[in-house]
Amino acid sequence: MQEDLALFREYETLRRSLERHERHCESLRRRLAELERSGKLLLPKYFGEFLPPQRSPEGKVLAWTPLLDGIFLTDVASGRLLAVHEAVAERYLTAVAAAFGEFLGEFCFFDESMAVALFELSSAFPEIKAVLDMPPLYATLRRLYPAYVAFYNDICRTVPIPATDAAEAPFLLL
Repeated sequence: MQEDLALFREYETLRRSLERHERHCESLRRRLAELERSGKLLLPKYFGEFLPPQRSPEGKVLAWTPLLDGIFLTDVASGRLLAVHEAVAERYLTAVAAAFGEFLGEFCFFDESMAVALFELSSAFPEIKAVLDMPPLYATLRRLYPAYVAFYNDICRTVPIPATDAAEAPFLLL
């Protein structure tokens, strides 16, 4: 009887301890994943770069062109999409701009609304601005997204999206 009680106590003690440690380990795993995601953005030499997406909301990604780590121009059967890794989107896009995209997995995908995302990313990354023809981009934003332009110009009065007489033309130089 004494031996049975000792066995029971040890078993229950170890079981409860394991449950506590598993919850703690799961918490540690989530935190490590968060740090790795942020690390790829801020310290890619240590954590590695973001891998391009394999799938999009419109199907399989057939090809991709990296614009910057975590930002890819993708080709799908229906055309081109801009894929922005969620870590980049959370840090560099307003909630309004991100709402124009569609999240799938770790990426936010933009179709013709890539104009909004590229515009916002261009203010943070000179490499993105270098592949954009800004007057046609402004014209596209004003024509297709007047509510966004009003929102942006209201909150960013120092550098508003200017009115332009640029002709309708492709704004992406790739």
